[in-house]
Amino acid sequence: MPWILQEEDLLYEQQIAKDPYTELLWLEYAESTSDKHHRAGILDRATATLPASTLLWNAYFEAVFSNKTKLKAAYEKAIKVLNTSPSIWTKYLQLLLDQRCPLVKKKFEEALFNVPESYHGDIWRIYIEYAGASWSGESDTAVSLIYTQAIYAKDLGIPNMPDAYKMVDVALKSQNSDIIRRIWSNIWLKKVGPESSKALAEYVLQSDHTLELEPQLFDFLVDDYILRLPSQKSPTLLLKARYYEDREIPLARHYYNQALSVATSVKDAVTAFNAYLDFEDSILETLDGSELANRLDILDRFLEKRPFFINDVKLRANPNSVDVWLERSSIFGSDNAGRIKTLVDAIMNINPLQATGLRNLVEIWDEYARIYLDLGDVHTAVLIYSKAANTQFKEVKDLASVHISWTEALLQMSDDAALEHIEDILYNHIPSNHKEIKVQHAKVPIKTRLFKCTELWKFYIDLLKALLDESKPEFVWNKLQGAYQKMVDLEVITLGLIFDYAAFLKERVSRDRAMMLYEQALEDFQAPHAQFDLWLVYLTELLESSLNTERIREHFDQCFLTPLPGHLVRKIFDMYLAFESKTELSLKIIKILERAISYLHSSIETPVTKYEKLELNKIVDDKYDYLVSLLTRVAKLKDHELMRSAFQKAAEDPHFSMPQIIDIGLRFIDFEIAQREIVRSRSLFKHFAQLGNPESHLFAEVWSKWERFEVDHGNQETFKEMLRFKRQLIREHAEVDQNKSEVNPMGFVKGETKGGEIKQKADENPDAIDLDMDM
Repeated sequence: MPWILQEEDLLYEQQIAKDPYTELLWLEYAESTSDKHHRAGILDRATATLPASTLLWNAYFEAVFSNKTKLKAAYEKAIKVLNTSPSIWTKYLQLLLDQRCPLVKKKFEEALFNVPESYHGDIWRIYIEYAGASWSGESDTAVSLIYTQAIYAKDLGIPNMPDAYKMVDVALKSQNSDIIRRIWSNIWLKKVGPESSKALAEYVLQSDHTLELEPQLFDFLVDDYILRLPSQKSPTLLLKARYYEDREIPLARHYYNQALSVATSVKDAVTAFNAYLDFEDSILETLDGSELANRLDILDRFLEKRPFFINDVKLRANPNSVDVWLERSSIFGSDNAGRIKTLVDAIMNINPLQATGLRNLVEIWDEYARIYLDLGDVHTAVLIYSKAANTQFKEVKDLASVHISWTEALLQMSDDAALEHIEDILYNHIPSNHKEIKVQHAKVPIKTRLFKCTELWKFYIDLLKALLDESKPEFVWNKLQGAYQKMVDLEVITLGLIFDYAAFLKERVSRDRAMMLYEQALEDFQAPHAQFDLWLVYLTELLESSLNTERIREHFDQCFLTPLPGHLVRKIFDMYLAFESKTELSLKIIKILERAISYLHSSIETPVTKYEKLELNKIVDDKYDYLVSLLTRVAKLKDHELMRSAFQKAAEDPHFSMPQIIDIGLRFIDFEIAQREIVRSRSLFKHFAQLGNPESHLFAEVWSKWERFEVDHGNQETFKEMLRFKRQLIREHAEVDQNKSEVNPMGFVKGETKGGEIKQKADENPDAIDLDMDM
């Protein structure tokens, strides 16, 4: 229906004729009529007159809003003149989307071309919604292209970006090489969704659509993934092998083998092994005749290699593992050629300073040489050990082990050859500054420190002892003595070897030489435990000798000037006491007991070593036993003042446990009662009774004896005084317990403390009330 001028329009027409370029005049004109069709006609003329007026265009869109065809036409007219307007474009594109207009990709591209980039976000939102719509009619390639463009525009703040997996799926469905490559590169640039690059890349490789790609593109994706994540090489190569199963069988086999050969974990190796077997099994049915037989033979050999595949994985993970190399050698079983190659490879590949495992590098060399020894080829075994001795090792004991094995191999040739070798190592390579060299000095080369290796000297001693039954025993004895003395001179001899050497001297030379060795060792070995072991053996030897009594006493006295471990020293004091008991000198024994008590006291106060709880308890118990022995000895002297002094000193000792103190106290009281010292005895009862709660079972005997004492030696008043004292102690301990219970774990006292007398227990003696309850 055409627009027709109406009578009421004349006034506005006259005004517009005079001033056609005023927006407000046109708006007033349009609003003067309630007829939408008439209004639309006015606004159509207005926008033609003022095409740059957004205000008039919006009024026009509103006027034709109910008629989508006219609205669409209005938008198309508007964007011809206002092609940079973001609001008009977004409204127009949203209208197209609402009307499900297919194949309007060109309009979106036109909008993005004309609208300033800062406003592209809202356009992309509509564009992406359109691309993902099933009715859009766009091909997978077109949709995927839209998505890839959106990825590049992502920084513009596009709301509601498409799901990353959806974008990947669409790209793969398109089978468009360029688009897939673009999506793939953007995955690694982390522009495709919030998901991790690894997860998205794996999704691409494992998609069924990927298996439909051209080989060149598929290989590109897989190879690029392996380059980016080398740790995933084995499982990724399996994907490649499966891809070629239906395309090129030899190539599939190649990739299965590659997946197995590069596996870095046992799990990956097992997975690749089983996948390869499944593949070969699946194609056996297609084979026949000789081809089938040949393939079965290949599979049998492949199955036999399974342990090697697992071992290969372990070696790739840690080529310096001695345990894994030895495990590989054992896989070969009786195949000496395979074992030898493996051991040579191990020697070539293991870095001696980085070798790991429960077994050490020496065992590689030992197994290598043992193969030839088992074959009777001693010369080759000796050559292997000579090579080993010239290589690098972590510690001195490793090189020493090589020389020990080397010497044992030479024993199969001759005793003289073995002795010549070991003596050359021990005697002929000692540097002039040997006293300054310590076996643990890492800065000094291992070969230079080898002469300090005690294990090597022990082996030499054992070798000489094993040769004692040969035709030249005296010759061997002389070598033994020389070896022992050399160890002493070089300061490499151990305490065990000292005892061994002393036994040798005692048997072959003289007791005096053995005693001199002990005396020298007492100067050289200053550690408390070593001093104890030496003194114990030395004094034992002295007691068995014909040395006079005074000289033996001097040595015992010298021993006790040495700081020995307190929990062990009783053995030596008991030896001294046993020795003096033969002389029947009571005062001398008393002096020894006093010295033992004092020595043990000092061991606790100034310990020479760190004691465990059980060791400390033993020192206290030993000290208490000696005290009891001392009191028994002093009692026989009938010296009351000495006895009393001993008891007083014992009662004040800070180390004894409460049961021990009570026992001392009761013995002290018995002594004073025997001397008829009633007042002193009562004071002692009071002193020892107040050390603890009268209701404790520890003090039951104290109170029981005190009661008997008052019955026998006291009167009613002293008995009442005892009971009053007992009740007072009970009250004091009860108050202490109550105060403790009223203090919470944080140490704060409760707000209210209730006092009062402690109620008498029901089982308390009722006769005590008659005696005295008024305190």
